[in-house]
Amino acid sequence: MYISLVTDAYSKKNVGYNASNTLETKPSIEAIKMAVKNRNYKTHILIHHSDRGLRYCTDDYQKMLH
Repeated sequence: MYISLVTDAYSKKNVGYNASNTLETKPSIEAIKMAVKNRNYKTHILIHHSDRGLRYCTDDYQKMLH
């Protein structure tokens, strides 16, 4: 079992998550979608940082961020 977490750097709270049996890109995309949907300051700029693992470098993940 793998978990994808998105943590707010300011509050240190997990704001997006997804659990999966694989390290594919889709769980990471679902976690970031949850974080974006639930964020408090939707009009402010969002800065995204990842560890640049393979699933974050895929075309699907990069397209979702733009």
